[in-house]
Amino acid sequence: MTTTKLRRFGSAFRVWLRGSHFSPKDVVLIALVGCCLLFTAHMVNAEGHKFCDIVHTATAHAVPKPSNPEANPSREQSYVFYSEFVTLGGRLGCTVKGK
Repeated sequence: MTTTKLRRFGSAFRVWLRGSHFSPKDVVLIALVGCCLLFTAHMVNAEGHKFCDIVHTATAHAVPKPSNPEANPSREQSYVFYSEFVTLGGRLGCTVKGK
């Protein structure tokens, strides 16, 4: 059933192509541009997954909010970094455990 639909689509595409004013070079150029766009979309998606892995690693252990930030400013900064990673991961669509 699927091969019949593909054959019909292929023959309809060839008829459309013959009736249009595209040269074979134009068709090859359009195909190359389409392949480039698909490859770019694939790579961007892969990079997004790598970033989500980094966010998961950075937020694997919840950092508690310090009760007295003036006593130990480094713990306050750690909490700020942690909360920013949680917020950023949520905005980018990563599922963050600490949220």
